[in-house]
Amino acid sequence: MWQVAGYRQVRELGSGASGRVVHAVHEASGTAVAIKYIAPQLLADSAFRERFRAEARLLAGLSGANVVRCYDYVEDGAGAAIVMELVDGVTLRRMLDQYGPMPPEAALLLLKGSLLGLQSAHTQGVVHRDYKPANVMVRGSGETVLTDFGIAVPAGATVTAEGTPAYLAPEQWHGVPASPSADVYAATVVCFECLTGQRPYPESDLDTLSRAHATAPIPVQAVPEPVRGLVAAGLAKDPAMRPGSASGFLAELESVAKRTYGTDWEATGRKTLAGLAGALAAFFPAALALGSGSESVSGAATAAPDPVGATGTQVASPATPPAGPEVLGSAGTKVATAAAKKGLLAKVLASKAALIGASAVAVGAIVTGAVLVGNSGSESPPAQPGSGGVERTEPTGAPGPSGENGPSKTDGNGPGPKPTEETARPKTATAEPSPASDATPEGDSGQRCEVTEYPDGSREKKCYSN
Repeated sequence: MWQVAGYRQVRELGSGASGRVVHAVHEASGTAVAIKYIAPQLLADSAFRERFRAEARLLAGLSGANVVRCYDYVEDGAGAAIVMELVDGVTLRRMLDQYGPMPPEAALLLLKGSLLGLQSAHTQGVVHRDYKPANVMVRGSGETVLTDFGIAVPAGATVTAEGTPAYLAPEQWHGVPASPSADVYAATVVCFECLTGQRPYPESDLDTLSRAHATAPIPVQAVPEPVRGLVAAGLAKDPAMRPGSASGFLAELESVAKRTYGTDWEATGRKTLAGLAGALAAFFPAALALGSGSESVSGAATAAPDPVGATGTQVASPATPPAGPEVLGSAGTKVATAAAKKGLLAKVLASKAALIGASAVAVGAIVTGAVLVGNSGSESPPAQPGSGGVERTEPTGAPGPSGENGPSKTDGNGPGPKPTEETARPKTATAEPSPASDATPEGDSGQRCEVTEYPDGSREKKCYSN
């Protein structure tokens, strides 16, 4: 199987119809990266290859702390690949599935980070077109990163209806020219989901969902009163009535947040996100690599984190990777959400600590709401990674497994369904009575147990005193 020269593969992070994403290490610098490989069958599709190159050229100018960075693009007769930043974190999709709604400060900080990422695109005349929780990564520090620009186009381009239906603006269903206001709409849908735990229009049938986006009343009563104006503006049916770009929405968001939740609203929101992300640190790429016990993993993804997308700037003079541990999470963080969240956070911290195990201890420590792991250098690009005889430009987003929120109308990354869901999310049965030989059944004075099943067939059981 073709691989980019100069990189050692660590493990596969995810795969989809358009290709696969692997965690790799640049041999010369030791920098951890993510590499997206295009599916071999798509190399023979001249239209797909041209679209891929066009996306690369389109995205070459994007930059910013809230957009995942690109280090290199490699193409030759044997394959094509994108070398990009390895974001050590989890997707917002996983976080929402695990915890449900979050406090307003955290939801608004997520929206702000996403708007900053979209602003980087909008100022370059690029529309993302597929903003959704699976395309937002949350680092252990609580910062957010926008990924997967796989179907991004220049603003004003005439396009077919593409994207993830649950987050499509009304006009996107009809293939009107792409505009930044459609990204604003999608970001507001995600903010609504963060605030309430559900989307404003949860219908699953595509025709019903399309009509709901176009004509159904905006359910602003479901969100806290201080932010209803923001939600109503972002979800306006008429794109002319929405903020015209991410920049226009940012100022209003910050004004409402500061006025309602105080000048420290960002710090409060970041602590919450750091605590929630830190509790899921077992799914971070760094933790998985430490516990893998193998330098090369091929085939289907196992208990892997969510694949990352790709955008950012073309790297002309890469920096030296930083050294030393990086704090993931926030010590002593209080998760200021529903009462159930505190208990859940404690349980998750206890159970996930066992998954990280001695490998994490070797380079750091787990404390209350905080995880210390060795920094593999993912915050800086490789030192002149390169590859002889290759074209260098900017890539598209990374593939992921299919299935989030129903199928996209068309594939944003070539033939076949567009990857939309994160990989290898475990199934967790909470408070499951354990066998009598292991623990007392629920309701007695003994223990309550949580059993987690992983895609590789392994099971983890943790018991707690009643």
